[in-house]
Amino acid sequence: MDPIASLNPDPSDVFAPSGTPDTPARFARRFGFRFAFAYGLLASLPQPLSNVTQLEPLTNVYDRMWRALVPWVGRHVLGFSRDVAPSQSGTTDSAYDFVLLFCVVALSAVAALVWSLVDVRGERDAKLHGGLRIYLRYMLAMNMLLYGMFKIMMVQFPTPAIEQLSRTYGDSSPHSLMWAFMGYSTAYNVFVGGAEVLSGLLLFFRRTTTLGAMLVAAIMANVVVLNFCYYVGVKLFSAHLFSIALFLLAADARRLIDVFVLGRPAAATPQRPPFHSRRFERARLVLKVLYIGGSLVAAMSSALMIRKMRDSGSPARALAGPYVIESNAASAEVRTPPSDLVRWRTIIVGQHGSLVVKRDDGNMVRWRFKVDPEAHTLTLRPGMRDALPGGAERIVLHYERPDPAHLTIEGVLGEQRLALTLAKTPDPEFALTSYRFHWIQETTYND
Repeated sequence: MDPIASLNPDPSDVFAPSGTPDTPARFARRFGFRFAFAYGLLASLPQPLSNVTQLEPLTNVYDRMWRALVPWVGRHVLGFSRDVAPSQSGTTDSAYDFVLLFCVVALSAVAALVWSLVDVRGERDAKLHGGLRIYLRYMLAMNMLLYGMFKIMMVQFPTPAIEQLSRTYGDSSPHSLMWAFMGYSTAYNVFVGGAEVLSGLLLFFRRTTTLGAMLVAAIMANVVVLNFCYYVGVKLFSAHLFSIALFLLAADARRLIDVFVLGRPAAATPQRPPFHSRRFERARLVLKVLYIGGSLVAAMSSALMIRKMRDSGSPARALAGPYVIESNAASAEVRTPPSDLVRWRTIIVGQHGSLVVKRDDGNMVRWRFKVDPEAHTLTLRPGMRDALPGGAERIVLHYERPDPAHLTIEGVLGEQRLALTLAKTPDPEFALTSYRFHWIQETTYND
C-alpha cells in the first residue's frame, strides 16, 4: 500500500479517475492543481530545511539562485531602473519580494502549463496532492507554533516601553499603533497565541487537519487584514500562509459547503492508516510524537532566547529612562539663527535603541542609537522619519555617567557643539498602563 496515496483525504473528490475524457473543465482542474503544487513548493522552500543548521549550505544555494534571478527579472523584464535587493529591515514587502513573487507565479504557471500538456492522464496527481498536503500542513503548523509561542511569551508584541508611550496617537505610525495595541494586553496575546498553537497542533494530525485549517484560515484572515490596514511589512508572507490554509480546505470544500451552506449531511472523510503493519504504524506514531514535541520545544526555546536577549542588561538598558536637561554649556555659543538645541527640554533614552528628543513646542525628534560602554560613546543614526542634522549618516557623541541620576553628553551635532548635563526623572505615569481590569464598570472608561 502506498502511504502517500493513503494520506490523501479522498483523491476521487479532487481528481477525475483515469480514462475520463479530457475536457476544458478537467484541463483547468489539472492545471490549477499543478500550478498550486509548483507555487506551494517554490514559495515555501527552503522551509522547513532552513530550520536545520546542518542544511544551511543547501538552503544558501537555493537563496543564491533567487538573488541572482530576481534582480535580472526586475531590470530586464519588469523595467526597474535599479537592481532590487532583499531588505535588511525585516520586511517581506520590499520591491525584491514583489519581483520574487512575480517570478514564483510566472515559473509556476509555465511549469503547470507544460506539465498539463505533456501529462494528460495525471495518474500521479492524487499521490502528489497527498504528498503536498503533508508538506504544507507541517510547514504551516511549524509557523503557527512559532508565532503562537512568540505571542504567549510576549516576544512579538512586547509591553510598550516608555519611548513608545511618550508618543501621541497622531505622532505614531500605523505599525507602531498596532504594536502598542497588541502589546498592551498580556491576556489577549496569550489568547491569540494559544489559538495559533492549537491550530498548529491540529494540523499535525490527518483527522483534525480540516479543523486546524479552518482555525488557521480564520486567524490568518484577521492577520492579513491587520497587516494591510496598518502597513505592517509582512503582508505577502501572511497572505501566503492564509493561502496554504485555503489549499488544505479545498479538498473538503464540497463537504464544508454541504454542512455549513446547504444544511445537508456530508459523507465522512475516509481515514486509512498509512501502514498495514502494526510495527510500522507504532513506529510512525512514536516518530510523530517526537517530532511534535521537538517542534514545541524548538518554538518555545526560540521565544525564550529572544526574550532573554531583549531583557538582558544591554548597554542601552543601563542608560534607559527619561531625562530633563539641567544645563547646556554649548548654549552660550549659539549664533543667529538660533540652534534647535536651545529648544530641547527632555530626552528619553529608549531601552531598545531609540532616542526621543522633546522640544519646548511639544514636537519630538526620534533617532536610533547604539551604545559602546567601553568607549563611552553614543552613535546616533537617522530614525525612520527624522534625519540627523546636516543629513549625516551617523554622529558619534561621548557620554559619562557621573552618578546613577545624571548623564552627560558631549560632541558635535551638525554645526553645533553639544555639552549637555541630563538629570534622570521618575518614569511618568500613563493612563494606559495604570488602568486595571474591573468586572463591574458603572461607566465606560473612554477618555
